[in-house]
Amino acid sequence: MLRKIKNYLGIESVKIQILVEEGIEFKTDQISGLIRLTSQSDQRVERIYLRIIEKYRRGRGDALLINEYILGEKCIELNKSIQKGTSEDIPFTMTYDQLKSEMDTIQDESWVGKPLAWLAKKLKNVKSEYRIEASADIKGTRLKPIDTSTLKLI
Repeated sequence: MLRKIKNYLGIESVKIQILVEEGIEFKTDQISGLIRLTSQSDQRVERIYLRIIEKYRRGRGDALLINEYILGEKCIELNKSIQKGTSEDIPFTMTYDQLKSEMDTIQDESWVGKPLAWLAKKLKNVKSEYRIEASADIKGTRLKPIDTSTLKLI
């Protein structure tokens, strides 16, 4: 009975971990890495979902605005059994879209616009943070294992 409840809730089930490089070049539109699946009991992984998300902040104090944009998504059909006490590495490559603001476009188009856009971003306190999220569908469980990793785009 206790084992069924643990399986249903995903306790002692598959753990997921994202392994990506430290500095990823923003202009490539592509990211590669590994997904490490570790299991504490015999489980069947049906699929893995990946998402790249940009957290875009601007403003200060009461005028602070935060938006999140999904830059890319991928679903990997796996249908693979993971044995108790083992781990499995699954390589992945996915593409993402670059969303550019008007300031980014001005910064890229002109050498005159580059310092002006940089100054405008500093004055408006504009910051972007990127992350990749992975989750997995495990047969017989309701709660998906999830992992998030911060991306440093250069």
